[in-house]
Amino acid sequence: MSERRPRFRRSGTVLGWIAAAFLSAAPAAAGPPPDPERGGECLVLIDLDAFYCGLCLEALLAFCRAIPAALQESRVRGILIHRPPSAGLSGAEILRIARKKWDGLRRAHGIRFPVLADEARIFQRPEKAGASVVLLDVPGGAVRTFLLPLKPAEVAEVLRFLRQ
Repeated sequence: MSERRPRFRRSGTVLGWIAAAFLSAAPAAAGPPPDPERGGECLVLIDLDAFYCGLCLEALLAFCRAIPAALQESRVRGILIHRPPSAGLSGAEILRIARKKWDGLRRAHGIRFPVLADEARIFQRPEKAGASVVLLDVPGGAVRTFLLPLKPAEVAEVLRFLRQ
C-alpha cells in the first residue's frame, strides 16, 4: 500500500455513515436510486491544496473528463478535505474558500457531481496535495482507493465499476 493513501478515522463507522448519507441524498433529477446489481458509488476526496497545484488539478480534471456526465450525476460524489485551521484562517474561512473554488472549477469545466465540505475533518489529508477516488462496493462489501492521476487501466476499472 502506498503511504500517500488517505487514512480514515473510525473508518468503518464513519465511512459507512457518509456513504449512506451520500446514497440517500442523491438528487431526484439524477434518476432512480442506485441498484445494487448495477455498480457502485464513487467518492472523490479533493484536498483543497490541490487547487494550488497544477499537476494535481490537471489529474482531477482528467478524471472528471473521463466520467460521463450521467454517471457523475448519479454515481459520483465529492468531499472537500482541508488542512487544520491556522492563525491566519479559521475553519469557516477555509471552508468558504473551498466551496467558492470548487464552484468556480465545477462551472468552468462542466463537472456535474456534487460535493460536500468535510467540516468535521473526518477524512485526513494525504501527505501530499491531490485527490483520490474511493469506490464504495456495497454488494462486494469492499472499499477501494486510487490516488490521482489514474493510470489508463485504473480509469477503465472505475468506469467498469460504475457500469458505464
